[in-house]
Amino acid sequence: MFHEAAKHGNNQFYGYLYANEHTDDYKTVLQGIKPLPDKDIQIFARAHATIYALIKECVKELEISNPRIAKVLDPYSKYRPITAPAGVPFLAEKEYEKAAEAFRESKLYKN
Repeated sequence: MFHEAAKHGNNQFYGYLYANEHTDDYKTVLQGIKPLPDKDIQIFARAHATIYALIKECVKELEISNPRIAKVLDPYSKYRPITAPAGVPFLAEKEYEKAAEAFRESKLYKN
């Protein structure tokens, strides 16, 4: 049942974290919805932190040269902030740097 609330956000792990913070808002349409166990919240928080760190690394240069484009490329800029616990990303910083460099070398970024 919980995934029903989260999937409507169409925004990966953030959707679960957001739905978890707003279970009371969903109770009228999803009767019986309960907050996630702490262990699940931690996993979703880490997964969200991993994706978000990669996005931020990919647009790091654009945030300086063209902040508007950087914001457009950040899919989370469209969503309300969440207060979920900060998760430690699953990847090391060097791995993000390598992935971001590959993104910046792509035709998508250069064009």
